[in-house]
Parts: sequence; C-alpha cells; structure tokens
Amino acid sequence: MNWEVAKNWLLAAFLLLDLFLGWQVYESRREMLGYVASASDRLANTKTILSEHGFILDTNVPSEHPNMAFVRAEFGSVPLADLGQAAFPQSNSLQVDKQAGVVRGTQGEIRTLGQGQWQVHYATPVPISDQGLSNLPGVWQAGQYQPDAGHTPASAAGKTGGSANGVRVFVQTAAGFPVFDAQVQVDVAAGRATGFTQTWLTGISPVGDAKPTISAMDALDSLASAVDKSTSGTDNKILSVTLGYVHKVPKSPAGAQEMPAPNYWFPVWRVVTIHHTYYINAFTGEVAAES
Repeated sequence: MNWEVAKNWLLAAFLLLDLFLGWQVYESRREMLGYVASASDRLANTKTILSEHGFILDTNVPSEHPNMAFVRAEFGSVPLADLGQAAFPQSNSLQVDKQAGVVRGTQGEIRTLGQGQWQVHYATPVPISDQGLSNLPGVWQAGQYQPDAGHTPASAAGKTGGSANGVRVFVQTAAGFPVFDAQVQVDVAAGRATGFTQTWLTGISPVGDAKPTISAMDALDSLASAVDKSTSGTDNKILSVTLGYVHKVPKSPAGAQEMPAPNYWFPVWRVVTIHHTYYINAFTGEVAAES
C-alpha cells in the first residue's frame, strides 16, 4: 500500500468534510436571519391590517405562543370568620352575619359579593407595596397573585389614576399564566389601600392535553377583521397583548332549563384598548368583548 497516496486521500476527504460542515453552518445562519426578517415583515403586515381597520398598535407583541390546555377550577369558599380574622387581626370582636354575608369590626368591614368573591373595606387605609399583596391584610392566598402588567392603574371612571390614586389590579395564575377574571382590585388613595375586591379560585388543574395556540399576530389579525374602528376614530389604541385564561359560561338553548356551567377556563389572547378589553380564543381566533 502506498501510504503517501492514502494520506493525501484522507487529507482531501477531511477538507471536503470541513467544507460541507462549513456550508451547513452558513446555510443555518442564513435561514435564521431569514426567519428574523420574515417575523419583522409579519409584524409590519399586522400593523398595516390593524391600521386599515382603525387600530394603532402601541405596545410590544409577544413572539411566543406555547401549547396550552384548558383549565378547570372552582370558585373558592372561605368562612366569614376566617376572612375577618385575616383582614382585621387587631379587632377584639368581630360581628359575623352569615345570612347577610357581612363581617364588621373596628378595623373595617367585609361583604361577600357572590361565589368566590368578596369586598374588604379598611376603616383606616393601610400601606401597599409596589411588589405585591403580601403586606395587605385579608388578601386570601396572596402569593397566588401577580401584578396585571396589561392594565395601568385606573380610577373609577376608567382613567389613569397614577401611582398614588386609582385601582391596582393583580391576577391569579394558572400553570404560570394569568387568569384574567380572578383578580384582586385594590382601591388606592393618597398612596394607601382603602380596601380591595377579590375573586379567588381553588383546585386549579389542567384538563386534557396541551394544544398549539395561535400567535399574538394571528390574534390581532382576527381582532382587526372582527372589530372595525376606522369610522369611529376613538378607543383605537392597543395598549397590551397578553396570553392567559378566561372563564367561559356556555349559553343554554332558548327555553331550556338553566344548568350549572362547568367551571372551565379557556386560553385566550387578551387585547386591551383605552376603554375596552377583547378576548381572542387562542385556539380558534374567535373574538369576544368584555361585557
């Protein structure tokens, strides 16, 4: 065997292999650059579609749209006495009226509003932290809630209230996503909390297999097709786009006996404008407005 010839053949083979691998790296990088460009083009196209229907996109658009499953939960029920002790720990005696759903003490009052929902009023406003709800007396399972980044602090009239006045919104989470209709709405005056309204869910668990969700840009395209603001010229600025869950109550056929609604929460893209909130089904793109 001619070892010199064999060595040359091996060197040539390694050179060809290096060239082949280098070409693959080059192609993969070019495809990545092409993908970035196409995503940018897609965003520009979405902005154009929104503009044609009278919308102005004034926020970042999320790029990720992970697989999600339906979620099942129950509206939580907490004994009135426990709520009272948590909200007013320094009250010597609490008056609990179970029939009226009211707790009264020297530090304030609690009033139940419905299944899994109650309202707390402090006789003396208490400090509130910008970090969360942990120091706010009476918030049940405060660690399950996070600030709702999609909503700016608002006054009762729906206008921006600033950091010292208005309503701060926190949302409960499920599988790491916000549950938009399970909230703690904190009333703030002069930088202190005067009370809050809480909706609490318990037993949150996924149902079935996770499925692919549509992208935020697909959701915005659906919104533009379903809601035309081009003639009104008002309430057309999109302030936030967020992926999460919302409760959907199925409607009974006309004349049919009302049946208890299954407690399911559905993946949605929430789109917030100045005065309205829209929910776009994250599987189908169906658009619904908050009532």
